[in-house]
Amino acid sequence: MKLGLNRTSGLNRILTSWKSQDDPGTGTTYYMINPSGFPHLTLYKNQIPLWQPSPWNGVRLNVLPTVGQSSLFNFSIIIDADEAVLFSNVFNSSTYVRGVVQESGIVQMLTWVENNSEWVTFFTKPEDQCDSYGHCGANGNCHSDSMDQIECNCLPGFAPKSPNDWSMRDSSGGCIRKNQESVCRNGEGFVKVADVKVPDTSVASFDENKTLRECEGECTRNCSCTAYADADFTRGGRGCLMWYGNLTDTREIRGGGRDLYVRVDALVLAEFQKKGFLSRKKVLATLIVLVSAAAIISLVVSIVLVKKTRKGSEVGKELDGTTKYQELPLLDITTIKAATDDFALTNKLGQGGFGPVYKVRQYFRDGWPVDGK
Repeated sequence: MKLGLNRTSGLNRILTSWKSQDDPGTGTTYYMINPSGFPHLTLYKNQIPLWQPSPWNGVRLNVLPTVGQSSLFNFSIIIDADEAVLFSNVFNSSTYVRGVVQESGIVQMLTWVENNSEWVTFFTKPEDQCDSYGHCGANGNCHSDSMDQIECNCLPGFAPKSPNDWSMRDSSGGCIRKNQESVCRNGEGFVKVADVKVPDTSVASFDENKTLRECEGECTRNCSCTAYADADFTRGGRGCLMWYGNLTDTREIRGGGRDLYVRVDALVLAEFQKKGFLSRKKVLATLIVLVSAAAIISLVVSIVLVKKTRKGSEVGKELDGTTKYQELPLLDITTIKAATDDFALTNKLGQGGFGPVYKVRQYFRDGWPVDGK
């Protein structure tokens, strides 16, 4: 499949809907590459945008959740002075896939299942609320995994334009700057919003040669610049996207989005820097606790091992008779013979389980009294 504009010839390949299931006439819904700003795919109905996937980043196109990893497709986009074109093809020539735009306002992809002899839909957009173009209004950010609260929040430095409407879960009015502070050469800066589908790029400027650092510098110098992001992952972060005015159609894409840098005033910048400091401080405190706990455990284990070693040593000494201080000292054979008159029968008291028992006379040996049995 090939979609897009040849700037030289003017040929623009567009996927359009039928008027109805039974009427193959040209409908009002169509899927195309919008060549304005940074070219990007858009689904329209009556010239009103319904859905936009993430723009091409040099690696993948978030048209499908598994684009770039799917065993079915290979996507690529060419954007230059001559054309803005999307190419897609299947890896396996025996696989049949077709794209369909429905008049109702959805785009679908289907694959032919030979065993069932039918076309099976495996992709439909828009699918959830955050897919709908501009669902959170200007300067809003949509996150579809929110179950018990509104799916929209405002980008850093912005607040709901109509708090009452937002409390009723109507965020279409979008967000406005929450402070009256100037964001032009007044201590302002940029706050990173990670893993998002960047705002509509039809109103963004694009420079394929700038680095992200150069992009930040230019955006800082231009007070009308509200945000920037990199354009191409494959070139080491080269390629610069910059937005001017409102930021529309931003949404979270966990693990597959870009980092968007939003211009904020000095007050908001200080808040985020403080949060970042506290977060780093919390991480440091956690590391200190973990290291301390590990040190204490190591110390306890060392003490236990030393005690066991010493105890084993003492037992060994008792067994070989070398312990200096004993409650019952070990006597050599010379001492025993002297105490029993050389095992005289007159001193024999009887016979025990360990041998004969003798009466001994009292005497002192090395300060120890010996008397009795």
